[in-house]
Amino acid sequence: MQRPTQILMRKTLYMVAAATVLWFLIAVSALPSPCPATIVVTDEMGSHVSLPTKPKRMVVLTGYPAEVICALGAGNRIVGICSPEKEFLPEIRRKPSLGQSSVNPNLEKLLELNPDLVIAYQWTKWVVQKDPDIIIKIPRSGATGVDISTGYLKQLHEEIMQREELRRLQAIRQNRVFVIHPRLCAGPRQIIGTAYYAKWFYPALFPDLDPGKLHAQMLKRFWGLDLHGAWGYPEND
Repeated sequence: MQRPTQILMRKTLYMVAAATVLWFLIAVSALPSPCPATIVVTDEMGSHVSLPTKPKRMVVLTGYPAEVICALGAGNRIVGICSPEKEFLPEIRRKPSLGQSSVNPNLEKLLELNPDLVIAYQWTKWVVQKDPDIIIKIPRSGATGVDISTGYLKQLHEEIMQREELRRLQAIRQNRVFVIHPRLCAGPRQIIGTAYYAKWFYPALFPDLDPGKLHAQMLKRFWGLDLHGAWGYPEND
């Protein structure tokens, strides 16, 4: 029996990086009528990709391009997405799910949906080319912003560590892969994110630094709240 990955490679599916979606749709809207069946765009990696100008069935593996598509009035063309329950748009939450991970979507379900356009992040090739010393993963927090568990952060960490195409990277070999809550990457709590980076990047310089403790103190002092959920993984490197 053929594996889903083998079948998927034989299918004629168009794939484009998520950040290319907006430019692709803008370009399509500017085409004369009647427009050609396909359009060639340049994706984030500099590759020329031929895409259907009027895709009727789109699978979107991440929520950000889905929001753009809905804003442009084409949300009805999205037939599947990963983790729809975490989206804030009701229209997207009702879409069929392809699993919890945009990195490892349910390929059997994807094939069942029979899309003519699959929109996914294509960051792996770029990461392999750069071979970084450290990899920081920022997960999507969902609608509430406080619904991330330690188990979820650990799952994301393990997914990166176990990816075959990444195993030769310095960050993987040296176990320098970290996951941080998106709410610590901007806003008043960005200073807590900086504390995590300092602890992870330079552990010898900051042996006594405890980002979790600082976070708890900040929440209690300024908002009168207790610290819940997971905010960085591994918590202490």
